[in-house]
Amino acid sequence: MTTAGVKRLQRNKIQLTVLVENSVAFPFLPGNLQGLLGEHGLAVLIDNGREQILYDTGRGRTLLGNIEQSGHRAENIEKVVISHGHKDHTGALLPLLQSRGKTEIFCHPGIFDEKYGKNGSRMNYVGVPFSVKELEEAGAVFKFNRKTLAVSERVAFSGPIPRVHAWEEDEGGFFIRDGETFVRDGFEDEQALFIHSDFGLVIVTGCGHAGIINTIEHAVSCFGAKNIRAVVGGLHLSGASAARLALTVEHLKRFEIDKFVVGHCTGFEAMCRLQREFKEKVMPLNAGAQLEF
Repeated sequence: MTTAGVKRLQRNKIQLTVLVENSVAFPFLPGNLQGLLGEHGLAVLIDNGREQILYDTGRGRTLLGNIEQSGHRAENIEKVVISHGHKDHTGALLPLLQSRGKTEIFCHPGIFDEKYGKNGSRMNYVGVPFSVKELEEAGAVFKFNRKTLAVSERVAFSGPIPRVHAWEEDEGGFFIRDGETFVRDGFEDEQALFIHSDFGLVIVTGCGHAGIINTIEHAVSCFGAKNIRAVVGGLHLSGASAARLALTVEHLKRFEIDKFVVGHCTGFEAMCRLQREFKEKVMPLNAGAQLEF
């Protein structure tokens, strides 16, 4: 995997504001924002001191209100990065564009695959709820990407994540419609953000369908980082088998990770297991939380 276009970034502080998440941060703890609402989804605003980048948009009902409540402004968001093509990560993309106009959207072209989730015998559509045409008419300037790419100063898009560990294969019932048939979704569109901070690498994931160990190893192979300041986002371990959880913990111990800020699709059992293993290094990801690196 080449890192052409990705440069070592200047030492400076970076702030992450969680704008959308399943649950909200306790509003009376220092640093947490008050009045934000929760919904099933994820959106994180990254401010590197030069521009603001939105990673995912949530399902669609809370993003714009939470941006306003947080003290930020939609018109100041210069770029949007989409982790993968599920509606709980893309559902506010059209309203956001309608509120601010022309915006660069970084994503894998596969986000527009016709994605479904299996619930019993039913197939429910879970993909992007808008067409490319609708989004472009509202101001989207798509930057479709299949490689590691610098999005901004100190912020890189991972590109497709190699699936080195087969045991991290997503255990959920997600599919792509191919004509009249459904094939298992391999989440080739799943991409993470890699952020350089003064203290080490910050890895931000949407759902982590590619596997968190695969994702971390990809980050290390791209940038040679030994110290990982934080892993932030969803780890998609909800419903994971005991064997997979055990392997995940075993492999996480191979890395120097200072902090885990995880939620969304990580799952309650996995959160508890991580907390037992890594103690005070683990904290929940909630809407209204602000993190500085």
